[in-house]
Amino acid sequence: MISVDEARSLILRNAAPGPIESLPLLQSLGRVLAESIVAPLALPPFDNSAMDGFAVRARDLEGAGPSAPVRLPIVMEVAAGFTASSPLEPGTACRIMTGSPIPLGADAVVMVEQTQEDAGTVVFARPAAPGQNIRLAGEDLMLGDRLLEAGTVLTPARIALLAGIGRADVRVHAAPRVAILTTGDELVQPGTPLQPGQIYDSNAYAMAAMVAETGAIPFILGVIKDDREQTRRLLEEAATYDVIVTSGGVSMGVYDFVGETLSQHGTMHFDRVAQQPGKPFTYATLWGKPVFALPGNPVSTMVCFEVYVRPALRRIMGQADGDRLRVWATMQEPFSKKPGRQAFLRAVIERTPEGDLARLAGAQGSAILSSMARANALLIVPAETTHLAEGERVEALTLTSFHQERTC
Repeated sequence: MISVDEARSLILRNAAPGPIESLPLLQSLGRVLAESIVAPLALPPFDNSAMDGFAVRARDLEGAGPSAPVRLPIVMEVAAGFTASSPLEPGTACRIMTGSPIPLGADAVVMVEQTQEDAGTVVFARPAAPGQNIRLAGEDLMLGDRLLEAGTVLTPARIALLAGIGRADVRVHAAPRVAILTTGDELVQPGTPLQPGQIYDSNAYAMAAMVAETGAIPFILGVIKDDREQTRRLLEEAATYDVIVTSGGVSMGVYDFVGETLSQHGTMHFDRVAQQPGKPFTYATLWGKPVFALPGNPVSTMVCFEVYVRPALRRIMGQADGDRLRVWATMQEPFSKKPGRQAFLRAVIERTPEGDLARLAGAQGSAILSSMARANALLIVPAETTHLAEGERVEALTLTSFHQERTC
């Protein structure tokens, strides 16, 4: 049996970035850049108006005030997407819309709310400063600026930035195709009436949802019945995908054939981790594909996925650090455990002005799915720690976006 840190180190060391593909920009959310991006143009590409109003020469409004207004004729209009047909002559004004190019000769824009129109003229009751309400060319980006480095996760704002420089597609690391298998004669699909001794297959849905959340592509291949030959056959089919994730079949039961198949046809890297929940977690390579054989209890399945599979999938997708954000929180109640195994406690963390406060989300048994559904974090209790006191600080792995996700 190895430690959590040893298990993570081995898994992540083997998780190399996968192939690269070119995607349309709108399909790239959450993907990891496989190229560095340099600005091919300035942004904005030309001086433009930050307001609806009137472009003027600031010198023409010197001395303007309520008792000495300045009246200028409106000699042209520039709408967004168009340019002025001629320079702005001294002593004249140009009606201009937000985003429109500044006419040659103008050096200020007065917002429309600060003016008054009268019979083809505009009246100004205050002076204007040079540069007022003008967005200068290149004030956001200059030609040749390095914008995004390879390995950066694409967020909505970064996609907007790429669109703003004219990119229609982008090179990213491909999303791995993940085969999902659950095990056990007792499992039936939701929507099917339960017979005595049967339970619904919640693990397949949990794993598929968690895979999809990472940006990888889940494929549910079905339930492996308690049969040695079917176990081998379905695992062989799963090996045609990029990654294999299973739940159940790796304990010491008579019908736990997943571990047996992995031992006979693959390479077992480890089959026990000093943690709770999730001790009977197996990591193997089968016919050249990584296999994460998770325990069958639903909470153990989900905890092991968060701690090991999620960061591995994100690394395959090109992200160096694929863990969710970790924070420190203050315990609002005591907790005790036996030494020897690192614990992951389902918890609810509340953000307050005094800091993050943690309380248990409910019962901590590995089959208690309701407390996992309430949790927004896993509290990390070191293996040899036996007691957490109320008021003690504890590290937590966040499970939801109530804290900002790490994105680069």
